[in-house]
Formats: sequence, C-alpha cells, structure tokens
Amino acid sequence: MASPETTYSITSGGNLARPWAPMALVLGSHRYYPDLAGRPYTSFAGDNVQRLAQLYSLGLGNLAVSDQRIGDTPLDQVVDTADASRYALVTPGRSQTIVLPDVDTAPGGELEWDDEATPAAGVWIEARTAPDTTRIAVDLVAQLLEVTKGGDYRPYGATVRIEWRSAQGGDWVGREVTLAGDDPTQVRHTEEIEVVAGQYDVRVKRKAAPPESTRIRAALNVAQIRSIQASPADRSADTQVALVFEASGSLHGRLQRYSVLA
Repeated sequence: MASPETTYSITSGGNLARPWAPMALVLGSHRYYPDLAGRPYTSFAGDNVQRLAQLYSLGLGNLAVSDQRIGDTPLDQVVDTADASRYALVTPGRSQTIVLPDVDTAPGGELEWDDEATPAAGVWIEARTAPDTTRIAVDLVAQLLEVTKGGDYRPYGATVRIEWRSAQGGDWVGREVTLAGDDPTQVRHTEEIEVVAGQYDVRVKRKAAPPESTRIRAALNVAQIRSIQASPADRSADTQVALVFEASGSLHGRLQRYSVLA
C-alpha cells in the first residue's frame, strides 16, 4: 500500500489592504511593506497544488525596485520570478493578467446527503456572487478511495452538480463534475464558469448518496465559491507587483510579509 501524498495550503498574511486610503509616495530609497492592491485569493491548479494570488501596490510613479523579500528570504527563492505566470512587475500605464484584481469569496462546506427528504437528495450549498461577475469559480476538495479486504487502495469516484442562474430569477443551468481518487490524498479541483456580466445565485450538491460500505471513503466539500469581476479601478498611476505563490513543503501556512527596496 503506497503512502498518501501530503497536500499543503497557504494563506495570506502580513501586508495590509487600505481601501480608500492615499497611495504610497516613495521619496528617497527605503525598505517597506507595500499595500495590497486587491483581495488575495486561492485556487487549485493541476496535481492538487494550491495557489495564492496577491497584488501589491508599491506606490505612485515608476519605481525602481530591488531586493524583494518574503520575510527574510529573497523573493526568487520563494517564487520563480522568471516565470511570467508567477511574477509580474507592472509600471504605470501597463497591465498584467496573472492576478485578478477584483475577486470576492464566499465560504463553502461539506456536501451532505439528506436521507429524510422525499426523494432523498443532496443538500445544496448556496451562495450569491458580487454584482458584475464575469466568472464563477467553485473550489472542490474530496477524499475518494476504496480499501480492499487485503488493505490495498482502489480508485473511487463521485459526481458534484453545480448550478447557477441570474440573481433576478429564471431557470437554473448547470454542469456536473466528477472527481476520482485512489488513496487517502486529498483531491482538489477548481471548476470555472464563464458568464455574462451580472449577479448570480450559485448552488452545489453531491449527485449521489455516499456509499454505506465502510471500505469506501467518499467525502466531498466545497472549499469556497469565488466571483471574479472586471475591475473599474484606475491603475495607471502606481507601480504594482503581481505574485502567485504555490503551497509546498517549504512554503505553507501563513505567508510572511512581502517587502521591497525602492
């Protein structure tokens, strides 16, 4: 029996958001901790990797940036700054696409089954997106496996139903997502849905009852539901840094503060 892989998670920490406060104006050369320019958010990538995306405002003007750090560690030892999908230094008048600037997050929960309903059915987890949402993202976490009498693991799968409709009402539309696992390692998946800009009700449920066999593990959870909007903010005046961190054995838990010399 193979040992399950360890899955790691990372959360935002340290740097602050200051909505409606003046932007920083850097005079001279200083080491400082930039403000957040948007809400940090997490998502799941391939191979069960969790990613944390953060956008920082370094201050007004075109700033010369050096000696970037996460805590006391040089940034390039934490993030591959040569990878354009993980790092972007954005000077005034330019844009970036690796970190979305306007993301709202709603909590999820365990996907349960109601045997007392007529007929029995999955219990919906529901959320309402922010106005002007153009993309809905549902983060799913599962533990799926069957254990044989000999103690070996076998693959097992389960299906989740995701539906959405305008917050003003109307018909639900949806899709089904099937997750599969073959050992106790968590299965993590982000399902993204492109929509016409608007506000939406979203709901998620498990498609079938969890099996009664004690040899089968079929835990399903919604980690969070995110709504992505087109940001109307004017971002032409400041220098920004976009960073995408990947949780790993050497980078997990609460992220330390990002600092720069500028």
